[in-house]
Amino acid sequence: MHVEGTPDRWRATGATGATVFFDMLDGLAPVRNVLGVGDPDVHHVDGRWTMFLGGFTTRFRVALFVAVLPPGAPLSSQDWALLTDPRHPRRAVPLTPDPPRRAWDRKGMHAPSYVRGRRRDGTEEERIYYAGRSSASTTGPSSHRAAATQSAACDGPSPAGDGTGDWSVPRTLFTTQDGYFDNAVQQVDDHYEMVVARGTNLHGTDDFPPQGLWWLRSERPSGQRADWTPDPVRLLDADHQPLEWFANGGCGPSFHYGDTHADRDTLYVFFTGAHAKINWLTTALGRLAHLRRPPVPAPYHLATGRIAIRGPIT
Repeated sequence: MHVEGTPDRWRATGATGATVFFDMLDGLAPVRNVLGVGDPDVHHVDGRWTMFLGGFTTRFRVALFVAVLPPGAPLSSQDWALLTDPRHPRRAVPLTPDPPRRAWDRKGMHAPSYVRGRRRDGTEEERIYYAGRSSASTTGPSSHRAAATQSAACDGPSPAGDGTGDWSVPRTLFTTQDGYFDNAVQQVDDHYEMVVARGTNLHGTDDFPPQGLWWLRSERPSGQRADWTPDPVRLLDADHQPLEWFANGGCGPSFHYGDTHADRDTLYVFFTGAHAKINWLTTALGRLAHLRRPPVPAPYHLATGRIAIRGPIT
């Protein structure tokens, strides 16, 4: 349990920095058709570490993209790169074509989640689950989002069509008082672990719920709150002395333990952070004075990176 005034697990393990892979404030060079990415979902796919992301494009749409590490590179590597068109190396390739004009996800696809399993007939299938948006607005009452997350079956993993499954009635794991917005769950050895985050404070609103990342454990993949850690362990405190790129919170976590002997007890948590709010004109003029590109004009700026926490976590 995190007690006010004590360091979070990230700081308690002696961490002094964090790695940023894609920063909207600095641009995603050499890629030019994507302004920013978020909600990383990291998996080991076909022999290499792969990251699925939602990305805001220069066409003012949100599409799904893929970043990868070099084949054979360990999870600790920092060499993530968006997959690009071989003929146009500055153009990141969307994972799917644009949805039809009247589709439920016509204005954006984000928060991807990759799964791989077997159908009832024994054949293997890959899927990308994602959230969609049907209006141009990203916030406010007009930002219509799908009532339920849908899925797309994929091969390779290029989605081939929409798919639905037989789902049980949802159970409430956390209430609105808990305020957790995003979560990631996976089996770790003989138990299950979860990392949760609250919605980021994109606009620097006062009296916003505490920001950061929290960890829980259960002996089974349970939908019952009582089966999980009673008091979530605070991995990251984004409210007290945060790094600039997650000064307004973090969201969209994905996590894995290291894949080499040297770091097998290290928990790598990937997430998207919201930068501290900037004065765009002042920042742009300062960068131009140093012959640097100005930041993308936007109401907020996101960055995707990771923190490393040496375990075990208890």
